[in-house]
Amino acid sequence: MKHRKSDILWKVVMEEVFDDLLRFIYPDADQVYDMERGFEFLEKELAEMYPEPDKASDTRFADKLVKVFHLDGEEEWVLIHVEIQGDTSHWRDFSERMFRYFYRILDRYKRPVSAIAFFTGQDGRKMPCRFEYTYRQTRLVYDYHAISILDFSDEELENSSNPFAQVALAAKTALLEGKIPFIERIYKPDKFNIMGIDEYIRWEAIEETKEEFVKNLLKGSDFPDEKIASLVGVTLEFVNEVKAELKIK
Repeated sequence: MKHRKSDILWKVVMEEVFDDLLRFIYPDADQVYDMERGFEFLEKELAEMYPEPDKASDTRFADKLVKVFHLDGEEEWVLIHVEIQGDTSHWRDFSERMFRYFYRILDRYKRPVSAIAFFTGQDGRKMPCRFEYTYRQTRLVYDYHAISILDFSDEELENSSNPFAQVALAAKTALLEGKIPFIERIYKPDKFNIMGIDEYIRWEAIEETKEEFVKNLLKGSDFPDEKIASLVGVTLEFVNEVKAELKIK
């Protein structure tokens, strides 16, 4: 369940701050991409390209395929994988998964594809950034861009003006503390669409007691009491009782 919730959160975050994510990964993003033109999230196309539709896996990914445009009008498809679980035993499969996504997209849609793997696990610095295939005199080497939240210091992320750096910092803090990021570390009311994270909040409320989750929202978000009551599935009176317990005005 935790992995499922984390999948949802990452997918929402990537959509809400995709421009800042590009800037976080590519320092020259504003000189390359037409940010004003917006982005198209190709969910249907990505689903059709899923490498192993019948194979279940304990490893969780948040995948996105996004159509972006360069300032000169050139179209680019950005393939992003956020690897969530951090189980090193599957890394060979992960690099192959990256390759299979790439060649299927390229073969079917004939679009320029850039691939990025964003790793949130403990051993992210060892994450594979290459898939190799060798048989007799045949050899294939596929390199892709791989980064880890552990590649960045807390100071570097805290001092960054890029909103996605704050997302990475929250994920890093959660990783080192052994828990899913507190939702208040993710919320940036001037940047995020509140309605976009409703699904994540409902998943979170399933595992935590309603009282504890109401406490977290009261302490870490700017939601009005009515919104909190609606999201967690409690009455407004219940929220007021928790506020009184926390001595919040």
